[in-house]
Amino acid sequence: MSDRTADSAYQEHREAIDSHIRAIRALLDDHGRAQATEPRNWGYAGDLAHVRGELADIAKGLAGEDR
Repeated sequence: MSDRTADSAYQEHREAIDSHIRAIRALLDDHGRAQATEPRNWGYAGDLAHVRGELADIAKGLAGEDR
């Protein structure tokens, strides 16, 4: 039988999410530096448009809007 509880699972997921958020911040900084070398390249803006949409969906889910 598992000793895992809802709280321990929540904490595990929360820590993993926090780690992903830190990684995303670092990757955004890298992406911004790359974009600065090619300011006319629309690909960078497209990348962020995609990420923005994905993050909006995540925020809606956390707010309970898609349940």
